Amino acid sequence: MNAKLSGADLWAQIIAMPRPHRVVDFPRVGSDGESVAQVAITVLTQEDQIGCSIETDRFVRKMFPEIPKSGDARRAYDDTYNNQAACEVLYRACRKPDSLTTPFFPSPAAIRQNLSPDEVGVLFRSYTIVQDEVGPIIAHMTEGEMEAWIRRLLEAGTRAPLAFLSWGG
Repeated sequence: MNAKLSGADLWAQIIAMPRPHRVVDFPRVGSDGESVAQVAITVLTQEDQIGCSIETDRFVRKMFPEIPKSGDARRAYDDTYNNQAACEVLYRACRKPDSLTTPFFPSPAAIRQNLSPDEVGVLFRSYTIVQDEVGPIIAHMTEGEMEAWIRRLLEAGTRAPLAFLSWGG
């Protein structure tokens, strides 16, 4: 942490930083065998994630006015919820590579209507990979990184830095 910055200046610096992202190939190939496009995948903010939950709930409640308790109807409800949740995440996470503020897709409905389940699955998996790679939680470490963490813990004299590690880490 930069101790020389005031709280307000530090906050301004944090929110001025671009959102973490990676550019990946869109999972559809053209007649030449190459990906038809690239998409920038950004990590969602907490507000984005809340919006995903709210919109997913709104969508499935239209499809299922009463939430089924069990059986095939419950499986259909759960599948619909999960599929819509993926569309909501992708709508918010996928950006145009040359403009990270511009959504790649026009809407979650456009994703549902135009992408195959496999395409949605590949993009969603790409999102989780990007989240693991650029997010603050460290899930996988090299031997050198592990040694650096041990040194950091010894110097800190506290377990607080462990918040950056996954449960497995």
